[in-house]
Amino acid sequence: MLEAERVRKTLPPAQLAQVCDRVAVMYRGEIVELRPTAELFADPRHPYVRDLLAAVPGRRWLPAVAG
Repeated sequence: MLEAERVRKTLPPAQLAQVCDRVAVMYRGEIVELRPTAELFADPRHPYVRDLLAAVPGRRWLPAVAG
């Protein structure tokens, strides 16, 4: 299981969606969201995360939410 918080470099969101089970998003040196990748991408809670995902061209890379 590859976890985003263990990745030492920044990956584009499309790559995160493909290889990570969970994602931690940092803003100003603090983790503002740490959730399963599909949940975070489908429903970001923090304003910075919403803006970050909205800035990515295309949305076809978003993982499907199990349910």
